[in-house]
Amino acid sequence: MNRWSLKLPVYFLFFLSGACGLIYQVVWSRMLTHVFGSTVLAVSTVLAAFMGGLALGSYCLGKRGDRISNPLRGFALCELGIAVSALLLLPLFIHVSALTVLMTRALAEFPILHGCARLLFALLLLVVPTTLMGATLPFLSRHLIGRVDTAGHTIALLYGTNAMGAIVGALAAGFVLIGHIGTHATLLLAVSLNLGIGAFAWWLSLRCVSSASAPTSAKVEAPAPSSYQRRLQHLLMGCFALSGVTSLAYEVLWARALVFYVGNSTYALSTMLAAFLLGIAGGSYLVTVFIDRLRRPMLWFGCIQLGIGISAAWI
Repeated sequence: MNRWSLKLPVYFLFFLSGACGLIYQVVWSRMLTHVFGSTVLAVSTVLAAFMGGLALGSYCLGKRGDRISNPLRGFALCELGIAVSALLLLPLFIHVSALTVLMTRALAEFPILHGCARLLFALLLLVVPTTLMGATLPFLSRHLIGRVDTAGHTIALLYGTNAMGAIVGALAAGFVLIGHIGTHATLLLAVSLNLGIGAFAWWLSLRCVSSASAPTSAKVEAPAPSSYQRRLQHLLMGCFALSGVTSLAYEVLWARALVFYVGNSTYALSTMLAAFLLGIAGGSYLVTVFIDRLRRPMLWFGCIQLGIGISAAWI
């Protein structure tokens, strides 16, 4: 079985992984709003903790994707680890109220310190599963990318597929699963899906050769960047980080605005997440057509950021 015949199952697994990730986010947000309340600050705390874990996993664990011979197996281990850590979190959420009451009493007179303590508390709760989630894209990217000149297409397709799964997960959790089977059962369903994804990915990893290790004469080696290019890369990473700051700010503000129309905060969060991710998925799929042929990608990045700002101000 060659790697080309395994592409479709890998994309499908990443679709399911995205669905599980957003089921967790909606469920954990609901659990923590019972503790922190349903204010904008509470929603922001949960989102910041969730995205912080994703960033940590992508930065720290994602680097291992370039150093292991079978990145698909690394993805499988991440999925299994997500399932186990999410399952172990369940009893902690049950007893977390008493701890937050003590924290609130101790820091009630210091609102800034109290907010920082809540963020740290949420981050510590979610850091293990979200860190593992953040490593899944780098592992699968390394598994599928065989040529530098097609890397943009592969990453965009992976990201878009994961975002489409996340849309399904957000809507299913917010509008169907929690209401019909309850919060805990919804979380256990996501755990079961993660276990299935991890087991199937492990089975695939035993029967395939990844792009990272497959010998091919078509591979293209990226040239070593010059000092100017490295400075440019650092500048671009800084701009990309600021783009992330504004994106999450939009996410929180739109979730707050939707509460006035949808009413229930879980419905508002699920609706906002689905709409947000639909745009991300659509953009990712759209750029697969031309991303690897762009001659001035930084100019395009700047134009896109300008378009985001104008459209956000318009609405």
